[in-house]
Amino acid sequence: MITMESYAPGQFCWADLTASDVPAAKRFYGSLFDWAFVDVPNFAEELEAAHAYVMCRVGGSDVCGLRAGAGALWQSYVSVANADASARKAVDLGATLAGPAAPVLDIGRTAAVEDPAGARLAFWQPKRHHGAGVRNQPRTVCWYELVTRAGVVAKKFYASLFGWTAMEDRTRGAGHTQWRRGEAALGGMFTRATTEGDLSPRWLVYFAVGDCDAVAMQAIALGASLPVPPTSLSKGRRYAVIQDPQGAVFAIATV
Repeated sequence: MITMESYAPGQFCWADLTASDVPAAKRFYGSLFDWAFVDVPNFAEELEAAHAYVMCRVGGSDVCGLRAGAGALWQSYVSVANADASARKAVDLGATLAGPAAPVLDIGRTAAVEDPAGARLAFWQPKRHHGAGVRNQPRTVCWYELVTRAGVVAKKFYASLFGWTAMEDRTRGAGHTQWRRGEAALGGMFTRATTEGDLSPRWLVYFAVGDCDAVAMQAIALGASLPVPPTSLSKGRRYAVIQDPQGAVFAIATV
């Protein structure tokens, strides 16, 4: 388990789910991960729903979020010193602005872009909320991975945007890269061949589990599907990719 008091600029710090049916999302993820939910009414001024944002908690710590909105998407957030400046820099590097910089009450400021290949990523400028309070334990986020067909473009874009370096990840096999700043591993990238599947470019959020196969089977019983069934990694570790009943895609992995 890793308890996080803060995140340095350039580190992933948060993930949240947009769902059109929030009560249904609570039922699915509550059953799958045994999360506790804390509704935050009128979390953002532009959202009019009475309970527009929900904190998902494990052991009293915020681990991710759930928001009301059209579509179904897990979104990854990178901590930055200035959300406005990061968004402008990303656009200058070829990204498309997906959500203009805006305050989130008095707890932070956010903006979102789609990278040159179309993968959506958000920036988080912290004030009172720095991000997930705990990670790398069962039921919490343990990894972020870019799924793309444009690996060369992504390496150039994220190196320029955040100063990340890309290194071959031999524990995952062909096509896998690890993002690093210095010696610290920040996340990964899987560069897919153009003939592989129909999973659109995205930042994939991974949640740690104790038994990948059991959780995957439970997800199916709850109405989900498995774009990638439980698969072996190095040292006996397993992972799977899950599409929840509303269509949002995420992953699970043993840690």
